[in-house]
Amino acid sequence: MKFSEISDITSSGTSFFRDPGSFEVFESAACPVFAATVSPAVTGHARAGLSSGKIKAELSARKKNPPAGEAPGISAEEAGRGSQVLDRADNDPFYLLASIDIPVVLVGPDLAIRRFTPSAEKALNLSPDKIGRSLAGLELPLRLPNLEQLLLNVIKTGYARQLEVQDTQGRWYQLVLRPYRPGKSRTEGAVMNLIDIHDRKLSEKTALRLAALVRNSGEAVIIRDLRDRIIAWNSGAQKMYGYTEAEALGMSLSRLIPENESIRTQGLVRLSMQGKKPAPIETRRRAKDGRILDVLLTVTVLHDETGAPVELAATERDITEQKRVDRELRRLHASVIAAQETERRRLARDLHDGVGQILSGVKFRLEALSGKIVSKGGAAAQILEIGGLMGRAISEIRLVSKNLMPSELEDLGLAPALRTLCRDFKENGGVSVTLRTVPLPASVTPELALALFRITQEALNNIRKHSRATQVTVDLSRIGSEVVLSVSDNGIGFAAGGGRPPAGRGIGLGSMRERAESNGGRIEVDSKTGVGTTLCVHAPFLRPGETR
Repeated sequence: MKFSEISDITSSGTSFFRDPGSFEVFESAACPVFAATVSPAVTGHARAGLSSGKIKAELSARKKNPPAGEAPGISAEEAGRGSQVLDRADNDPFYLLASIDIPVVLVGPDLAIRRFTPSAEKALNLSPDKIGRSLAGLELPLRLPNLEQLLLNVIKTGYARQLEVQDTQGRWYQLVLRPYRPGKSRTEGAVMNLIDIHDRKLSEKTALRLAALVRNSGEAVIIRDLRDRIIAWNSGAQKMYGYTEAEALGMSLSRLIPENESIRTQGLVRLSMQGKKPAPIETRRRAKDGRILDVLLTVTVLHDETGAPVELAATERDITEQKRVDRELRRLHASVIAAQETERRRLARDLHDGVGQILSGVKFRLEALSGKIVSKGGAAAQILEIGGLMGRAISEIRLVSKNLMPSELEDLGLAPALRTLCRDFKENGGVSVTLRTVPLPASVTPELALALFRITQEALNNIRKHSRATQVTVDLSRIGSEVVLSVSDNGIGFAAGGGRPPAGRGIGLGSMRERAESNGGRIEVDSKTGVGTTLCVHAPFLRPGETR
């Protein structure tokens, strides 16, 4: 390899060869002995571009027959040292190329392969027997049908080209084509190198997908800095709040937050900043036209490379219509329950005042009749037996009437009504019941009191039918602004997907849940197989939207 051919083959700023035409470096730095012992004529040959083989031949010839006027030859030791230096200079570029993990191929002006790195051998399916063959006759594993033309244009114009290509396996590379100029001479070929950018392309593709997803999402995606200035605003946010992207960027987020909602939002942000992952919360936002929207808010903290928080990303879903539908459903359910209770009250009154009174009158007449026909012995006994049956029928009707509409609930309140309910359950079911109550405020509405009574009634009925319990506890208490009803048993319990339906899916449990929700409350059911079940109701003293 000629010294003048040791060129600067670069890729991403990496030098693979020594500087072109730098024989002076070789003379003065690499081998000062060689520079001192070899004649100027020989070093002139090197500068002129003779190969190291020719220079070594010149050394040997001058050793044997020194030209006139020069020293009578050089020693064998000096000649050997000079040849070693030349050999090392020849081989160093190849050692350097072999250590580079980037595919590099050097081609001549006819596109014949001159050199390539070991990584090029693997990436482009090259082998030593390909050296000297033209690229035009090879099928390189690149999806670039005009590669030969691109190389010829680089050689012709002297301008480098850079483009992204895929191999036949779909892997992405950055292809760099540079003119090959030994020293300062004309272009004598081209250098082709490949940089693996597959991971980068996959990351870019993923980022583009996520960006498109965020940009076109129907939900509002808002990114703000730690000073609450909006720095990103997608089309969903524009549709939801009415501000264009140009209007929103740089705007303070506080313009979207009603005064009474800022505390809840700050709490969610604080938890996120602490590294926690709080559940989404329902809050409210103010649109550009002044409308107040119900939204489901999720906040994510974005960190820099050091882990420090720098931005806040929020996803906000408009649930205004959903909340309206929920309120309407609750209103309709409350109306249905109210109609049911009205009908129960009417049936209870009719049974008590109508059928019950008639049966009582029949019983009294039978009892009076039995005294008049004492002489008929057998008939009197039958009349008394019928009277006993009539008495049991009257008791049953009174029980049904009381269950339909307990008089204690209307006349005395929730606690006395629960006391009677638990006493009857113990007497009829033979299960020990413990009742604990506290005085409730007057703000407990009749509708809420009736709902809590019905839930307790249904819970006890489920215990009697399914639990096989021997101990039941009913606890009515107050926690803050909520009334809390708890009904627990020590029965067999159940698990989701087991023999009994999980919370909220059975008819009885579903009815209890609807009663609680129609009064702004919620139900929690905790059951463990072999341990028992606890049903807990939390409900506010006032209806949603009401004030004291």
